[in-house]
Amino acid sequence: MKLLTSCARHEDACGLANYRALPSRQAVVDAMALREILLGELRSVRSAVLRGFRASERETPEMIVFGTITREDPYLLRVASLVMRARLCGFQFELENGFLKPLKIDGRSLPSE
Repeated sequence: MKLLTSCARHEDACGLANYRALPSRQAVVDAMALREILLGELRSVRSAVLRGFRASERETPEMIVFGTITREDPYLLRVASLVMRARLCGFQFELENGFLKPLKIDGRSLPSE
């Protein structure tokens, strides 16, 4: 099993400040895209652990997305919800009012590697 870590992107310079939840949505979209790229380009990878972090200027980065992905494709054709598609693909995250909350690493919140 491979382990990959990424950081959530900052809002684009041309991003609209009114859409405060946009970075949270983008982090989930990026996690799904990373899954597709990883499994599409690295044929030898059968499963991988992915972690996404939110950068912070004052604190250590916070893990906001975690997932154990596998090569088996979940049935996503008729799933309209981005959140549900991401969860079906193996990602774990907590949303509160459209914002990703930091995930706790206490042995019970997340599966062990």
